[in-house]
Amino acid sequence: MKVEEIFKELHQCPEVGFELHKTSEIVRRELEKLGIPYSAFALTGIVGKIDAGKPTTILLRADMDALPIKEKTGLLYASTNGNMHACGHDAHTAMLLGAASELMKQREKLDYNILLVFQPFEEGMQGAKKMVEEGATQGENIIATFALHVAHEREVGVVELKQGVVTPMGANFQIEVKGQGGHAGYVLAHQSPVYLAAKIINKIESLSDPKLNRMHVTHVDFGQFDYPGVVASRCFIEGAMRLFTQEETLTQLSQIEKIIKQEIKGYDLETRFTYQLKDTPNVINCSGIEKIIQQISTKLGLSIDVIASKTEFMRDDFSWFSAKNREPSYMLYLGCAPKGKKDNAGHTSGFVVDLSMLQVGVNIFINFVNML
Repeated sequence: MKVEEIFKELHQCPEVGFELHKTSEIVRRELEKLGIPYSAFALTGIVGKIDAGKPTTILLRADMDALPIKEKTGLLYASTNGNMHACGHDAHTAMLLGAASELMKQREKLDYNILLVFQPFEEGMQGAKKMVEEGATQGENIIATFALHVAHEREVGVVELKQGVVTPMGANFQIEVKGQGGHAGYVLAHQSPVYLAAKIINKIESLSDPKLNRMHVTHVDFGQFDYPGVVASRCFIEGAMRLFTQEETLTQLSQIEKIIKQEIKGYDLETRFTYQLKDTPNVINCSGIEKIIQQISTKLGLSIDVIASKTEFMRDDFSWFSAKNREPSYMLYLGCAPKGKKDNAGHTSGFVVDLSMLQVGVNIFINFVNML
C-alpha cells in the first residue's frame, strides 16, 4: 500500500460533516484490498476489524472530515471543490490505512484484536458520539484507545506529548441585542444595538486568558438593512469558550451574563443571552503514555516535546470511544510542517503536510500496538 498516494487522493476530495461519501468509499476500497471486514456507522463512518482471535482489543482512530475552506496551497494535488483538508485528517486516515496494511500482515503474531475506526464529523464534535451510540464499539473488550493528530506548526520528527488532561470542554453562547433602529442622523448611542454589542464584545474578549481559557466571539450579525444611513434594529453575537472543567465553564458563562446586565444600563434596548454546554468529555492521556511514547520515539529516532496539562485548547471528540467504560486512552500529536516553514497554521487555506511524516505516523501506530 502506497500511503502517499492514498493521502493525495483523499486530499483532492475533501468532504465535510457526515457527508464523506467519496472519502468513505476510498477507505472501504482499501480495507477490502487488505481483506479486512468492516461495518458502517454514522452514515459514512467505517469500523474495520483485524481479528487476531484474542480476547481483548485495541481501538485505533482516524478522523476523516475536512473544512469548508478554499485551498490556496498551490499543490499539484490541491482540492478544487471548495473544501479543504486544513487540519490534517486526510493524513490521519492515510496513516491508519497504512498501519492496517502492516498489522494485517502481523495478524498471527498480534497480542490483541485491532479495531480500526474511521470517523466523520470530528470538526463538529458529533461524529464519535454518534458512532458509539450506533454500536461501533459494542461487543468489543477494548483495553485501550489510541489516536494520532498532526501538530500543525511542528516540524516532521517532533512529537508532542501532553500529560493528563489533553483537550478542553466548553460551551457556545448567543447574545441578541434589540432596539428600534432607525435613521443614523437621529438614533443616539443608547438606542443602537450595534454600539452596545461592540461594548459587550470587548468585555467578553477581555475574559480570555492565554493560560486558563479561550473566550472568543466567533460571529456577529449586524442585522438586515439596505443603506449605511440606517441603524440596524438588531445585533446578534455568537461565541465559543474552551475551558477544562464544567465548573470553570459555568463560572465564565455567569461572568458574561453579568457583563451584559452591567453594560445595558442606560440603554433603551433589550438583550437575550443563551448558551449550550458541550457534553464531549475531556480527552485524558493514561499515565503510562510517557513510557510507551519514549520507547517508540527512541526506536524511531523522534524528538519528544512534553507539554504540561491544560496549556493548549484544541478540542477533539476522540474521548467518546473510551468514555463508557473508561478504557485507558492515548493521544499523540505528530509534527507535520515542512522544515523551515514557520506559518503552517491549521484551519487556514495555506496549511500543508510534509509527506515524509506519513510513514512516521504509520510506524507509531504499529509500534504502539506492539509495545502496549
